[in-house]
Amino acid sequence: MTLALIVIVGTVWVIVSLPIALIVGRIPKIAELADLRQAQAHTTGAIGTITR
Repeated sequence: MTLALIVIVGTVWVIVSLPIALIVGRIPKIAELADLRQAQAHTTGAIGTITR
C-alpha cells in the first residue's frame, strides 16, 4: 500500500514537473530571441540612417 502510494505520487510529480521545467526552460530562450530581434532591428535601422 505504501509502495503504491509512493509510485502514484512520484508519477504525478513527474507529470506535473516536466511541463513546468519545459516552460521555465523556454522563457529565457524566448527572451533571448526577442532581444536578438530587437538588436538586429536597431542595427539595421542604424545602418539605414547612416547610409542615408
